[in-house]
Amino acid sequence: MIPSRKTPTRTAFTLMEMMISIAILSVMMVFLYGSLSSLQKSNIFYGEKLHSIEDNLEISKTLFLDFSLLITSTYEIIDVSKQFDSVIFQSTHSNHHRFMPYIAYIEREGHLYRLESFEKIILPLASDKDMNVDDLGAISSFKVYKNSSHTLIYLKDKKDALTLLKVRILNEF
Repeated sequence: MIPSRKTPTRTAFTLMEMMISIAILSVMMVFLYGSLSSLQKSNIFYGEKLHSIEDNLEISKTLFLDFSLLITSTYEIIDVSKQFDSVIFQSTHSNHHRFMPYIAYIEREGHLYRLESFEKIILPLASDKDMNVDDLGAISSFKVYKNSSHTLIYLKDKKDALTLLKVRILNEF
């Protein structure tokens, strides 16, 4: 019988194998860093878009509830200019938990403001009135058109986002 020769067993990686694996790992890390960076940029972009959409929906909801629950005998549209109207009315909807509040939408310095008061709002505004004021944001146009049963609200903000609502008046007092 011929004695068999044992092959030596390897217990470690060679230097060349270690360098190749580190090079492959570093290339993978560069690609992962690039994709993480683009993911963060897209998250910021879509986060801003989502915030803008949420704000627009909140404004639309407030406009819809105010105009659908208004009391028709108190409804007055004041044509301020070609691009802006002021609207004064009484509504059963309140953002600030007032009972049957008087509400006005006015434009000042390119912003749309929603005023809510216990007392009837008369333009020009008196500084001694107790009222809540909500800034609905920068706008470039706000017009309101009405007929006997519906109100059309046209709102365009500074970013050219258009809100167009056709609201049926529910309170026919």
